[in-house]
Amino acid sequence: MKRRVDQLFFYKYRYVIGYSLVILLLGLVIFGARFATRGLSSGEIDSTITSHALNSGNFLSSAIINWPFKLLQQNSLALLGLSVFSVKLPAMVLAFAAGLALLWLLLKWFKPGITILTLAIAVTAGQFLYCAQSGTPNILYILYPLLILLFGLLITTGKHLYYILVPLLAITIGLSLYTPLMIYLVAVLLIVCVSQPHLRFFIKNLPVISLVLGILTFAITILPLILATMHDVGTVGLLLGKDLISFNIFANLHSVATSFLTFNTVEDSSILTPIFAMPALALIIYGVYVCTKNRYSARSYATLALGTVAAAILVFVPDQFYLITIPAFIFLAVGIETLLQNWYSLFPHNPYARIAGLVPILFLVITMGWASVEHFVYGYWNTPQVAKHYSNDITLVQRNLKPTSVIVTPKGVKYDFYKIIEDQYPKVQVTASMPTNLQSNLLVVGSSEVKTKLPLTRIVTSAMAEDADRVYIYE
Repeated sequence: MKRRVDQLFFYKYRYVIGYSLVILLLGLVIFGARFATRGLSSGEIDSTITSHALNSGNFLSSAIINWPFKLLQQNSLALLGLSVFSVKLPAMVLAFAAGLALLWLLLKWFKPGITILTLAIAVTAGQFLYCAQSGTPNILYILYPLLILLFGLLITTGKHLYYILVPLLAITIGLSLYTPLMIYLVAVLLIVCVSQPHLRFFIKNLPVISLVLGILTFAITILPLILATMHDVGTVGLLLGKDLISFNIFANLHSVATSFLTFNTVEDSSILTPIFAMPALALIIYGVYVCTKNRYSARSYATLALGTVAAAILVFVPDQFYLITIPAFIFLAVGIETLLQNWYSLFPHNPYARIAGLVPILFLVITMGWASVEHFVYGYWNTPQVAKHYSNDITLVQRNLKPTSVIVTPKGVKYDFYKIIEDQYPKVQVTASMPTNLQSNLLVVGSSEVKTKLPLTRIVTSAMAEDADRVYIYE
Protein backbone atom coordinates (compact mmCIF):
# COMPACT_ATOMS: atom_id res chain seq x y z
CA MET A 1 0.00 0.00 0.00
CA LYS A 2 1.36 3.38 -1.01
CA ARG A 3 2.03 5.87 1.76
CA ARG A 4 0.80 9.41 1.43
CA VAL A 5 3.44 12.14 1.13
CA ASP A 6 2.35 13.80 4.37
CA GLN A 7 3.01 10.54 6.25
CA LEU A 8 6.66 10.39 5.25
CA PHE A 9 9.11 11.13 8.08
CA PHE A 10 11.09 13.83 6.29
CA TYR A 11 7.94 15.56 5.12
CA LYS A 12 6.19 15.33 8.50
CA TYR A 13 9.16 16.78 10.36
CA ARG A 14 10.50 18.97 7.55
CA TYR A 15 10.32 22.18 9.53
CA VAL A 16 11.94 20.69 12.63
CA ILE A 17 14.74 19.35 10.44
CA GLY A 18 14.98 22.71 8.68
CA TYR A 19 15.19 24.66 11.96
CA SER A 20 17.81 22.27 13.30
CA LEU A 21 19.95 22.57 10.18
CA VAL A 22 19.71 26.38 10.17
CA ILE A 23 20.64 26.59 13.87
CA LEU A 24 23.56 24.23 13.21
CA LEU A 25 24.58 26.42 10.27
CA LEU A 26 24.35 29.47 12.54
CA GLY A 27 26.70 27.94 15.08
CA LEU A 28 29.16 26.72 12.45
CA VAL A 29 29.44 30.01 10.56
CA ILE A 30 29.81 32.03 13.77
CA PHE A 31 32.52 29.70 15.12
CA GLY A 32 34.29 29.60 11.78
CA ALA A 33 34.01 33.32 11.01
CA ARG A 34 36.64 34.16 13.63
CA PHE A 35 39.30 32.43 11.52
CA ALA A 36 38.61 34.61 8.47
CA THR A 37 40.43 37.74 9.63
CA ARG A 38 43.32 35.78 11.20
CA GLY A 39 43.84 38.52 13.76
CA LEU A 40 42.57 41.70 15.35
CA SER A 41 41.82 45.10 13.87
CA SER A 42 42.70 48.38 15.56
CA GLY A 43 39.05 48.73 16.61
CA GLU A 44 39.15 45.35 18.34
CA ILE A 45 42.39 46.25 20.11
CA ASP A 46 40.89 49.53 21.32
CA SER A 47 37.76 47.72 22.52
CA THR A 48 39.88 45.19 24.41
CA ILE A 49 41.84 47.92 26.18
CA THR A 50 38.72 49.82 27.26
CA SER A 51 36.99 46.61 28.38
CA HIS A 52 39.98 45.55 30.46
CA ALA A 53 40.19 49.01 32.05
CA LEU A 54 36.50 49.05 33.02
CA ASN A 55 36.15 49.24 36.79
CA SER A 56 34.15 51.02 39.46
CA GLY A 57 36.52 53.98 39.33
CA ASN A 58 35.79 54.94 35.72
CA PHE A 59 32.29 53.46 35.48
CA LEU A 60 30.54 56.79 35.98
CA SER A 61 32.05 58.43 32.92
CA SER A 62 32.10 57.99 29.15
CA ALA A 63 33.58 54.53 29.81
CA ILE A 64 30.02 53.40 30.54
CA ILE A 65 29.23 53.50 26.81
CA ASN A 66 28.57 49.94 25.57
CA TRP A 67 29.19 48.64 29.07
CA PRO A 68 27.15 45.39 28.60
CA PHE A 69 29.54 44.32 25.84
CA LYS A 70 32.59 45.63 27.73
CA LEU A 71 31.55 43.66 30.80
CA LEU A 72 31.28 40.44 28.76
CA GLN A 73 34.63 41.08 27.12
CA GLN A 74 36.27 41.88 30.45
CA ASN A 75 35.06 38.57 31.91
CA SER A 76 36.17 36.72 28.78
CA LEU A 77 39.68 38.14 29.16
CA ALA A 78 39.72 37.30 32.87
CA LEU A 79 38.65 33.69 32.30
CA LEU A 80 40.57 32.85 29.11
CA GLY A 81 43.45 35.32 29.09
CA LEU A 82 44.37 37.59 26.22
CA SER A 83 43.95 35.93 22.82
CA VAL A 84 42.13 36.43 19.55
CA PHE A 85 39.45 33.98 20.70
CA SER A 86 38.80 35.67 24.08
CA VAL A 87 38.53 39.07 22.38
CA LYS A 88 35.99 37.81 19.85
CA LEU A 89 34.05 35.42 22.11
CA PRO A 90 31.49 37.96 23.45
CA ALA A 91 30.50 38.96 19.91
CA MET A 92 30.19 35.28 18.94
CA VAL A 93 27.87 34.56 21.88
CA LEU A 94 25.73 37.64 21.21
CA ALA A 95 25.62 36.81 17.49
CA PHE A 96 24.27 33.35 18.26
CA ALA A 97 21.63 34.90 20.51
CA ALA A 98 20.80 37.36 17.71
CA GLY A 99 20.42 34.47 15.26
CA LEU A 100 17.96 32.71 17.57
CA ALA A 101 16.06 35.96 18.11
CA LEU A 102 15.89 36.49 14.34
CA LEU A 103 14.52 32.95 13.93
CA TRP A 104 11.85 33.61 16.55
CA LEU A 105 10.92 36.99 15.08
CA LEU A 106 10.64 35.65 11.53
CA LEU A 107 8.47 32.76 12.76
CA LYS A 108 6.02 35.25 14.27
CA TRP A 109 5.76 37.23 11.02
CA PHE A 110 6.30 34.63 8.27
CA LYS A 111 5.58 31.02 7.43
CA PRO A 112 8.14 28.41 8.48
CA GLY A 113 9.42 27.85 4.95
CA ILE A 114 10.07 31.56 4.41
CA THR A 115 11.75 31.75 7.81
CA ILE A 116 14.18 28.93 7.04
CA LEU A 117 15.13 30.35 3.64
CA THR A 118 15.60 33.88 5.00
CA LEU A 119 17.62 32.79 8.01
CA ALA A 120 19.92 30.68 5.84
CA ILE A 121 20.72 33.75 3.72
CA ALA A 122 20.92 36.12 6.70
CA VAL A 123 23.37 34.13 8.85
CA THR A 124 25.73 33.60 5.91
CA ALA A 125 25.63 37.25 4.83
CA GLY A 126 28.97 39.02 5.09
CA GLN A 127 27.33 41.79 7.14
CA PHE A 128 26.24 39.34 9.84
CA LEU A 129 29.47 37.33 9.75
CA TYR A 130 31.59 40.43 10.18
CA CYS A 131 29.71 41.57 13.29
CA ALA A 132 29.64 38.00 14.65
CA GLN A 133 33.44 37.72 14.70
CA SER A 134 34.37 41.33 15.45
CA GLY A 135 35.58 41.89 19.01
CA THR A 136 33.80 45.26 19.11
CA PRO A 137 30.29 46.26 20.26
CA ASN A 138 29.03 46.37 16.63
CA ILE A 139 26.96 43.22 17.18
CA LEU A 140 24.75 45.23 19.55
CA TYR A 141 23.37 47.16 16.57
CA ILE A 142 21.92 43.86 15.36
CA LEU A 143 20.92 42.34 18.71
CA TYR A 144 19.10 45.29 20.29
CA PRO A 145 16.65 46.07 17.42
CA LEU A 146 15.93 42.36 17.13
CA LEU A 147 15.10 41.96 20.81
CA ILE A 148 13.01 45.14 20.90
CA LEU A 149 10.96 44.01 17.90
CA LEU A 150 10.68 40.46 19.24
CA PHE A 151 9.59 41.38 22.77
CA GLY A 152 7.19 43.98 21.40
CA LEU A 153 5.65 41.40 19.07
CA LEU A 154 5.43 38.77 21.82
CA ILE A 155 3.64 41.27 24.05
CA THR A 156 0.90 41.66 21.42
CA THR A 157 0.38 37.88 21.30
CA GLY A 158 1.26 36.63 24.81
CA LYS A 159 -1.74 37.69 26.86
CA HIS A 160 -0.64 35.88 30.01
CA LEU A 161 3.00 36.95 29.88
CA TYR A 162 2.62 40.74 30.10
CA TYR A 163 4.27 40.88 33.52
CA ILE A 164 7.40 39.17 32.16
CA LEU A 165 7.59 40.50 28.62
CA VAL A 166 6.99 44.19 29.38
CA PRO A 167 9.89 44.37 31.91
CA LEU A 168 12.11 42.42 29.47
CA LEU A 169 11.30 44.94 26.76
CA ALA A 170 12.00 47.81 29.16
CA ILE A 171 15.37 46.31 30.13
CA THR A 172 16.33 45.83 26.48
CA ILE A 173 15.39 49.41 25.61
CA GLY A 174 17.31 50.67 28.63
CA LEU A 175 20.46 48.71 27.78
CA SER A 176 20.28 49.82 24.14
CA LEU A 177 20.59 53.45 25.24
CA TYR A 178 24.16 52.72 26.39
CA THR A 179 25.13 52.28 22.73
CA PRO A 180 25.79 55.35 20.52
CA LEU A 181 23.08 56.16 17.94
CA MET A 182 20.65 53.55 19.29
CA ILE A 183 18.53 56.30 20.82
CA TYR A 184 17.37 57.25 17.31
CA LEU A 185 16.16 53.73 16.52
CA VAL A 186 14.45 53.44 19.90
CA ALA A 187 12.74 56.79 19.35
CA VAL A 188 11.36 55.80 15.95
CA LEU A 189 10.06 52.48 17.30
CA LEU A 190 8.29 54.31 20.13
CA ILE A 191 6.79 56.72 17.58
CA VAL A 192 5.58 53.71 15.57
CA CYS A 193 3.85 52.32 18.66
CA VAL A 194 2.05 55.63 19.24
CA SER A 195 1.18 56.41 15.62
CA GLN A 196 0.11 52.98 14.33
CA PRO A 197 -3.62 52.53 15.18
CA HIS A 198 -3.48 48.82 16.00
CA LEU A 199 -0.42 49.15 18.23
CA ARG A 200 -1.76 52.30 19.89
CA PHE A 201 -5.03 50.55 20.74
CA PHE A 202 -3.15 47.58 22.16
CA ILE A 203 -0.92 49.71 24.38
CA LYS A 204 -3.93 51.51 25.82
CA ASN A 205 -5.37 48.17 26.91
CA LEU A 206 -2.26 46.80 28.58
CA PRO A 207 -2.63 46.03 32.32
CA VAL A 208 -1.55 48.99 34.41
CA ILE A 209 0.62 46.83 36.67
CA SER A 210 2.67 45.56 33.73
CA LEU A 211 3.24 49.15 32.57
CA VAL A 212 4.36 50.16 36.08
CA LEU A 213 6.76 47.21 36.20
CA GLY A 214 8.11 48.23 32.81
CA ILE A 215 8.71 51.82 33.90
CA LEU A 216 10.45 50.71 37.12
CA THR A 217 12.76 48.24 35.38
CA PHE A 218 13.57 50.83 32.71
CA ALA A 219 14.44 53.41 35.36
CA ILE A 220 16.68 50.98 37.24
CA THR A 221 18.40 49.92 34.01
CA ILE A 222 19.31 53.45 32.91
CA LEU A 223 20.17 54.75 36.41
CA PRO A 224 23.95 54.15 35.96
CA LEU A 225 23.77 55.92 32.61
CA ILE A 226 22.06 58.93 34.18
CA LEU A 227 24.71 59.09 36.91
CA ALA A 228 27.47 58.81 34.32
CA THR A 229 26.07 61.70 32.27
CA MET A 230 25.82 63.79 35.45
CA HIS A 231 29.51 63.18 36.19
CA ASP A 232 30.63 63.53 32.58
CA VAL A 233 28.31 65.64 30.40
CA GLY A 234 30.33 64.72 27.32
CA THR A 235 28.85 61.22 27.52
CA VAL A 236 25.58 62.57 26.13
CA GLY A 237 27.29 63.84 22.99
CA LEU A 238 29.02 60.51 22.47
CA LEU A 239 25.72 58.61 22.78
CA LEU A 240 24.14 60.96 20.25
CA GLY A 241 27.00 60.26 17.85
CA LYS A 242 28.82 63.59 18.09
CA ASP A 243 32.19 62.01 17.30
CA LEU A 244 30.75 59.84 14.53
CA ILE A 245 28.66 62.33 12.55
CA SER A 246 30.09 63.92 9.41
CA PHE A 247 28.29 66.69 7.50
CA ASN A 248 30.22 66.09 4.28
CA ILE A 249 27.06 64.73 2.68
CA PHE A 250 28.39 64.08 -0.83
CA ALA A 251 31.40 62.18 0.49
CA ASN A 252 29.15 60.23 2.85
CA LEU A 253 26.74 59.27 0.07
CA HIS A 254 29.65 58.16 -2.09
CA SER A 255 30.93 56.00 0.76
CA VAL A 256 27.48 54.44 1.30
CA ALA A 257 27.01 53.81 -2.43
CA THR A 258 30.46 52.22 -2.62
CA SER A 259 29.75 49.96 0.37
CA PHE A 260 26.43 48.69 -0.98
CA LEU A 261 26.60 48.95 -4.76
CA THR A 262 30.24 48.43 -5.81
CA PHE A 263 30.92 44.80 -6.68
CA ASN A 264 34.19 45.04 -8.61
CA THR A 265 36.40 47.10 -6.27
CA VAL A 266 37.38 46.94 -2.62
CA GLU A 267 37.75 49.93 -0.31
CA ASP A 268 40.88 50.39 1.82
CA SER A 269 39.15 49.43 5.06
CA SER A 270 38.95 46.73 7.72
CA ILE A 271 35.50 45.85 6.33
CA LEU A 272 35.06 43.87 3.14
CA THR A 273 32.60 45.31 0.64
CA PRO A 274 29.96 45.03 -0.72
CA ILE A 275 27.85 44.81 2.42
CA PHE A 276 25.26 42.54 0.77
CA ALA A 277 25.67 40.22 -2.21
CA MET A 278 23.91 41.30 -5.39
CA PRO A 279 21.08 38.67 -5.29
CA ALA A 280 20.35 39.44 -1.62
CA LEU A 281 20.38 43.18 -2.34
CA ALA A 282 17.91 42.66 -5.20
CA LEU A 283 15.54 40.74 -2.90
CA ILE A 284 15.91 43.42 -0.21
CA ILE A 285 15.01 46.18 -2.69
CA TYR A 286 12.04 44.12 -3.85
CA GLY A 287 10.99 43.71 -0.22
CA VAL A 288 11.17 47.49 0.29
CA TYR A 289 8.85 47.93 -2.71
CA VAL A 290 6.34 45.39 -1.36
CA CYS A 291 6.37 46.90 2.15
CA THR A 292 5.82 50.36 0.67
CA LYS A 293 2.72 49.08 -1.12
CA ASN A 294 1.46 47.49 2.12
CA ARG A 295 2.73 50.19 4.43
CA TYR A 296 -0.40 50.32 6.58
CA SER A 297 0.18 46.90 8.14
CA ALA A 298 2.00 46.91 11.48
CA ARG A 299 4.87 44.79 10.11
CA SER A 300 5.50 46.95 7.06
CA TYR A 301 4.98 50.19 8.99
CA ALA A 302 7.51 49.31 11.69
CA THR A 303 10.09 47.93 9.24
CA LEU A 304 9.84 50.92 6.90
CA ALA A 305 10.16 53.36 9.79
CA LEU A 306 13.18 51.53 11.19
CA GLY A 307 14.81 51.24 7.77
CA THR A 308 14.18 54.90 6.93
CA VAL A 309 15.78 56.18 10.13
CA ALA A 310 18.72 53.79 9.75
CA ALA A 311 19.25 54.98 6.16
CA ALA A 312 19.04 58.61 7.28
CA ILE A 313 21.70 57.98 9.93
CA LEU A 314 23.96 56.44 7.27
CA VAL A 315 23.88 59.74 5.38
CA PHE A 316 25.72 61.33 8.32
CA VAL A 317 27.52 58.27 9.69
CA PRO A 318 28.35 56.17 6.60
CA ASP A 319 30.47 53.56 8.38
CA GLN A 320 27.71 52.50 10.80
CA PHE A 321 25.91 50.32 8.27
CA TYR A 322 25.19 47.76 11.03
CA LEU A 323 22.10 49.85 11.79
CA ILE A 324 20.46 48.82 8.52
CA THR A 325 20.95 45.08 9.07
CA ILE A 326 17.69 44.12 10.78
CA PRO A 327 15.30 46.05 8.52
CA ALA A 328 17.28 44.67 5.56
CA PHE A 329 16.75 41.09 6.78
CA ILE A 330 13.02 41.69 7.21
CA PHE A 331 12.81 43.21 3.73
CA LEU A 332 14.67 40.14 2.49
CA ALA A 333 12.03 37.86 4.04
CA VAL A 334 9.24 39.94 2.50
CA GLY A 335 10.93 39.70 -0.91
CA ILE A 336 11.26 35.90 -0.68
CA GLU A 337 7.68 35.57 0.57
CA THR A 338 6.26 37.65 -2.27
CA LEU A 339 8.37 35.86 -4.85
CA LEU A 340 7.02 32.46 -3.77
CA GLN A 341 3.45 33.76 -3.55
CA ASN A 342 3.65 35.09 -7.11
CA TRP A 343 4.95 31.74 -8.34
CA TYR A 344 2.26 29.78 -6.50
CA SER A 345 -0.45 32.07 -7.87
CA LEU A 346 0.51 30.99 -11.40
CA PHE A 347 -0.28 27.34 -10.55
CA PRO A 348 -2.91 27.41 -7.79
CA HIS A 349 -4.08 23.81 -8.41
CA ASN A 350 -0.90 22.16 -9.65
CA PRO A 351 1.18 20.80 -6.74
CA TYR A 352 3.94 19.59 -9.06
CA ALA A 353 4.47 23.08 -10.48
CA ARG A 354 4.47 24.53 -6.96
CA ILE A 355 7.13 22.05 -5.85
CA ALA A 356 9.12 22.65 -9.04
CA GLY A 357 9.19 26.35 -8.19
CA LEU A 358 11.02 25.56 -4.95
CA VAL A 359 13.94 23.97 -6.80
CA PRO A 360 15.36 27.23 -8.26
CA ILE A 361 14.62 29.02 -4.98
CA LEU A 362 16.54 26.42 -2.99
CA PHE A 363 19.34 26.50 -5.53
CA LEU A 364 19.45 30.31 -5.25
CA VAL A 365 19.58 30.19 -1.44
CA ILE A 366 22.31 27.53 -1.34
CA THR A 367 24.33 29.36 -3.98
CA MET A 368 23.95 32.70 -2.20
CA GLY A 369 24.95 31.24 1.15
CA TRP A 370 27.96 29.37 -0.21
CA ALA A 371 29.15 32.30 -2.32
CA SER A 372 28.72 34.72 0.59
CA VAL A 373 30.76 32.60 3.00
CA GLU A 374 33.43 31.98 0.37
CA HIS A 375 33.62 35.69 -0.45
CA PHE A 376 33.88 36.50 3.25
CA VAL A 377 36.64 34.01 4.02
CA TYR A 378 38.83 34.50 0.96
CA GLY A 379 38.16 38.24 0.91
CA TYR A 380 39.55 38.74 4.40
CA TRP A 381 42.41 36.34 3.76
CA ASN A 382 43.60 37.52 0.37
CA THR A 383 42.40 41.09 -0.25
CA PRO A 384 45.39 43.38 0.50
CA GLN A 385 43.25 46.49 1.14
CA VAL A 386 41.41 44.61 3.91
CA ALA A 387 43.89 42.04 5.24
CA LYS A 388 46.51 44.67 6.14
CA HIS A 389 44.16 46.10 8.79
CA TYR A 390 44.38 42.91 10.87
CA SER A 391 47.29 41.81 13.04
CA ASN A 392 47.97 38.35 14.47
CA ASP A 393 50.90 39.58 16.59
CA ILE A 394 49.22 38.49 19.82
CA THR A 395 48.95 34.90 18.52
CA LEU A 396 52.62 34.88 17.52
CA VAL A 397 53.62 36.27 20.91
CA GLN A 398 51.50 33.72 22.81
CA ARG A 399 53.05 30.83 20.87
CA ASN A 400 56.57 31.89 21.85
CA LEU A 401 55.86 33.09 25.38
CA LYS A 402 57.61 31.57 28.37
CA PRO A 403 56.61 31.99 32.03
CA THR A 404 59.43 34.50 32.65
CA SER A 405 59.51 36.28 29.27
CA VAL A 406 59.96 40.01 28.85
CA ILE A 407 57.90 41.63 26.09
CA VAL A 408 59.17 44.90 24.65
CA THR A 409 56.70 47.01 22.66
CA PRO A 410 56.60 50.77 22.01
CA LYS A 411 54.47 53.04 24.16
CA GLY A 412 50.98 53.61 22.83
CA VAL A 413 47.91 51.54 22.10
CA LYS A 414 49.81 48.29 21.54
CA TYR A 415 51.66 48.74 24.83
CA ASP A 416 48.39 49.01 26.78
CA PHE A 417 47.11 45.98 24.88
CA TYR A 418 50.07 43.74 25.73
CA LYS A 419 50.04 44.85 29.37
CA ILE A 420 46.90 42.73 29.73
CA ILE A 421 49.13 39.63 29.40
CA GLU A 422 50.56 40.37 32.84
CA ASP A 423 47.18 39.46 34.38
CA GLN A 424 47.47 35.99 32.88
CA TYR A 425 51.21 35.49 33.52
CA PRO A 426 52.30 37.26 36.75
CA LYS A 427 56.01 36.66 36.03
CA VAL A 428 55.85 38.02 32.50
CA GLN A 429 56.95 41.63 32.18
CA VAL A 430 55.70 44.04 29.48
CA THR A 431 57.83 47.14 29.04
CA ALA A 432 58.30 49.95 26.53
CA SER A 433 62.08 50.24 27.07
CA MET A 434 64.86 47.70 26.90
CA PRO A 435 65.56 46.26 30.37
CA THR A 436 69.13 46.14 31.66
CA ASN A 437 70.91 42.98 32.82
CA LEU A 438 68.26 40.80 31.23
CA GLN A 439 68.88 37.09 31.79
CA SER A 440 65.71 35.57 30.40
CA ASN A 441 63.67 35.25 27.22
CA LEU A 442 63.15 38.57 25.40
CA LEU A 443 60.39 39.18 22.83
CA VAL A 444 60.49 42.40 20.81
CA VAL A 445 57.24 43.06 18.93
CA GLY A 446 57.37 44.79 15.55
CA SER A 447 60.85 46.32 15.80
CA SER A 448 64.36 45.14 14.92
CA GLU A 449 66.13 48.13 16.49
CA VAL A 450 67.11 46.81 19.90
CA LYS A 451 70.19 47.08 22.09
CA THR A 452 70.78 43.97 24.15
CA LYS A 453 73.64 41.59 24.88
CA LEU A 454 71.38 38.61 24.28
CA PRO A 455 71.83 36.94 20.89
CA LEU A 456 69.00 37.03 18.34
CA THR A 457 67.84 33.42 18.07
CA ARG A 458 64.72 33.64 15.94
CA ILE A 459 62.50 35.97 13.90
CA VAL A 460 58.82 35.07 13.90
CA THR A 461 57.02 36.07 10.70
CA SER A 462 53.41 36.42 9.64
CA ALA A 463 51.71 35.65 6.32
CA MET A 464 51.66 39.33 5.33
CA ALA A 465 53.43 40.45 2.16
CA GLU A 466 54.80 43.55 3.89
CA ASP A 467 56.24 43.99 7.40
CA ALA A 468 56.12 40.23 7.88
CA ASP A 469 58.85 40.21 10.56
CA ARG A 470 56.65 40.60 13.63
CA VAL A 471 58.47 39.21 16.69
CA TYR A 472 62.22 39.15 17.40
CA ILE A 473 63.26 36.61 20.04
CA TYR A 474 66.51 37.03 22.01
CA GLU A 475 67.72 34.35 24.40
